[in-house]
Amino acid sequence: MESTKIRVLFVEDHKALMDNLAEYFSADAWETDFARDGLTALHLLANHAYDVIVLDIMLPGVNGITICQRIRKDLNSQVPVILLTALDSIDDKIKGFGVGATDYLTKPFDMRELEMRIRAACRHRQPSQDALRAGNLAYYPGTLKVVADKGASVTLSGLSATLFEVLIRAYPNFVTYEDISNRLWGIDTVDEHTIRTHIYMLRKQLKQALGQPLIKALYGRGYQLDSTQV
Repeated sequence: MESTKIRVLFVEDHKALMDNLAEYFSADAWETDFARDGLTALHLLANHAYDVIVLDIMLPGVNGITICQRIRKDLNSQVPVILLTALDSIDDKIKGFGVGATDYLTKPFDMRELEMRIRAACRHRQPSQDALRAGNLAYYPGTLKVVADKGASVTLSGLSATLFEVLIRAYPNFVTYEDISNRLWGIDTVDEHTIRTHIYMLRKQLKQALGQPLIKALYGRGYQLDSTQV
């Protein structure tokens, strides 16, 4: 991905911020489209392919939550979606990840961090094909599918898939907060609250599909996959 242009759709109704995004992402490495409302964004998404979508939530017309839902359900697309919004509560983040967002960045933000997250989202779309195994579980990076020996399965997406891969590759060892931060965002300073939100969403998916959350918290240290639960 680094050697080719990264095509990004920015959906943002604030003109000054859109102008700043256009200026920052104007280098040859980027190919960008812009939409200032939800309907324009949906039209572009129906007619063009993107590597990443950077999406505000509070938009005129169709809001960002609805757009993300339609990307996942109507378009059946797993393109990475980064929600870029002033809404910063834990409930807002849970709602965003719950409709399929890949990442969540709150305003105000540093353009360099947004670039880092876009590049990380692109890297997460380059899976290998070999199964990774831990006890009674198998994970297939090529399809993002988790399968239990008893036959139950779930297909993950976005950062949930990357987070599960980090955990299963470390099994039976635990992974630290810094390990997770580095693997998902490329830095070791993402706050623990953000990581806990991702863990919460992944546990919820696993419990719904496989009957158990499968992830143990080692307080003050990190997280560990527990494949003995299935």
